[in-house]
Amino acid sequence: MAEALVTGILKQLGTIAAQTASQQLMLVTGVREEVKSLESRFAAIKCVLEDAEEKQFTNKSIGNWLKKLKDVSYDMEDLLDEWQTAIGHPLAKYAALVMSGMSLNDLNFTKEVTPQHVSVKEAVLPFEKFQGCDVLLGPEMRSTGEVMGIDFEFAIAFAKAQIAAGEKLPMSGTVFINLNDLTKPYLDRAW
Repeated sequence: MAEALVTGILKQLGTIAAQTASQQLMLVTGVREEVKSLESRFAAIKCVLEDAEEKQFTNKSIGNWLKKLKDVSYDMEDLLDEWQTAIGHPLAKYAALVMSGMSLNDLNFTKEVTPQHVSVKEAVLPFEKFQGCDVLLGPEMRSTGEVMGIDFEFAIAFAKAQIAAGEKLPMSGTVFINLNDLTKPYLDRAW
């Protein structure tokens, strides 16, 4: 079982490293070193898992832990598949060719990579640092960073982003969300 849990991830990490090296897509500094580090960590994890497999029959909590780890392992493989698909294409080159008039179909880039999760980015504003200041004035009120909430549901991802940004979530009230372009001019005048 340890072999099955770790081998798939190790193979994908190796493929990612090979693709990154062969295409020279070092978009993120140190990708190759990070992948090697991850491979080393997974090799160590594999040893721990092999020990745990032997002990799972005498210790039920270890058996339960192994089951949870197996589920997480499958999720990691899915995320690595998405990442591998995304970096398996020279996206910057494709973007330049599309800007010059080619279509994605001309480039045989027809598979859409759709993540299974939702990401919500939120600005971190320094209101606590400048108590008593007019929040509508000055560059000191600009964002000092960003945080991201990630989950499989928008509402939970949004809540995570708000909590990470230090915002208090309202427990009651009414929210108005407008996405209709036809009503925006009216609402701009009304507000």
